[in-house]
Amino acid sequence: MFLKMKNKRNRFRNKKGFTLIEAVLVIAITVIVIPMILGTFIIIQDSHANVAFTNDAKDFAYLNQRAIDNVLVNAEAAITSDNTTPGGGFSVIHVVDGHQLMINDSPVFGYNHYTTSSGEPKWDMDIEFSVNGSAPKNVYYTIKIYDRETGDPFYILRSSSYLPNATTSDVIDGGGSSTLLFRPTST
Repeated sequence: MFLKMKNKRNRFRNKKGFTLIEAVLVIAITVIVIPMILGTFIIIQDSHANVAFTNDAKDFAYLNQRAIDNVLVNAEAAITSDNTTPGGGFSVIHVVDGHQLMINDSPVFGYNHYTTSSGEPKWDMDIEFSVNGSAPKNVYYTIKIYDRETGDPFYILRSSSYLPNATTSDVIDGGGSSTLLFRPTST
């Protein structure tokens, strides 16, 4: 009889498979580790989205900077003003609807790339121009990109444009204006 019981025990020990405790332990470890891994992937994905958003805002600011520089390179004169309908041969650079850079009444370029899926602009923009008599051929400006949801400045670009065709008498001191008047060179 003793030999019979011993054979029964050996038979159960030689059986292949997992015990209930081993299976529960594996499931418990899996339940703990999977959320950690998924959390890491979500953090990485959000990080990539933030970097892409920041890069788009920088591109948007630099695109506007290049547009302003291209317009002003042929200007003879520059005056800061709050008047958006100038006379006397002056043209005007200003922002319309918080996001569209305009020269007189024409958009400088379209912003199809910088809109949301619903067609709304991603950001609001403000440009502040200043002209300094001590550096008469320079127009200084600050482009501020605002987050549309919070209204906080998201990216700020400070720059200046050199007006090679301007003379000292053509540039009038002024600062803190959202509009820049300029006189294109006559051809």
